[in-house]
Parts: sequence; structure tokens; C-alpha cells
Amino acid sequence: MLALGLNFQDDSLKKTPLRVAKMYVNEAFSGLNPQNKPSISLFDNKFKYNQIVLEKDIPIYSYCEHHFVPIIGKAM
Repeated sequence: MLALGLNFQDDSLKKTPLRVAKMYVNEAFSGLNPQNKPSISLFDNKFKYNQIVLEKDIPIYSYCEHHFVPIIGKAM
């Protein structure tokens, strides 16, 4: 933000660096905290499957912690 020459004295930008930092910590990178990982769910095998059940094309939305850019894709 400094490199862009933004004026942090302007009322609309005064606390923007703090807001952006909090957004990355609390939202975009919250998955880096091991406590935020999803729990594992187990289901009864009512249909008596004897092979793997595979879920495909699962949407993925994340952020690269190194480049600060979004990662959008699918798990195949």
C-alpha cells in the first residue's frame, strides 16, 4: 500500500493496513492454524460397498501465503 503511494492520513484509509492484516489472519489464512482443520466424518456402509467411493471435482478456494494471491480450482 505504501508502494502505491496511498495517503494513510485520509479518513477512508486511516486504519486500512490493520483491517487488511486482520482479514488475512482471520479469514484468508485461518486454515494455517491446525485447530481450524475440518474434522473427519465416518459413515455407516449401509449399501455394503466393497470398493472406494470417490468424490470428484471438489471446488477449492484458498490463498498462496507466499505470493498473497488466490488459488481457485478443483480437486480431481
